[in-house]
Amino acid sequence: MSEKETSGYQLMKAMTEKIGWKPSPGSMYPLLADLSKKKMVQTRIQGRQKLYRLTPYGKEVLKNLQEKRKAFVQELESNMRVYSLVGDQQEAKDMEMILRIMKDREGHLSWLHEEAVLLRRMIFSLAEKNPSRKDQEKIRKIIRKTTEALRGFV
Repeated sequence: MSEKETSGYQLMKAMTEKIGWKPSPGSMYPLLADLSKKKMVQTRIQGRQKLYRLTPYGKEVLKNLQEKRKAFVQELESNMRVYSLVGDQQEAKDMEMILRIMKDREGHLSWLHEEAVLLRRMIFSLAEKNPSRKDQEKIRKIIRKTTEALRGFV
């Protein structure tokens, strides 16, 4: 959307491909309307489609968000280095690998990026849900089976 005009449908499709989450039209279009109202997005009607494009102000806001994300990741990396000095070494290595996968969207780990994001979201959702003991055991069993299956590739 920052480079060319895009329809709401194309945005939803791109989000699904890029981050593995498909927003509903009921959430996407009100968000686009709000961004338009805040002068971050301009809208143009072409036939039956509404096309959206970032305004210069929207590009500035996006750039600021990207810079904040980069600073957050750098802070997280710094904290992980400190943790690796005082905490569990294997856990610190695991966290570093997760962070590397999250950052490496176009590099040699890019084929794993979407799945890493989905896994992270799933773990956060499970933590938020606080599943019953029975469900916790089912989840652990699924993770153990998956880990065993993947071990053959390592």
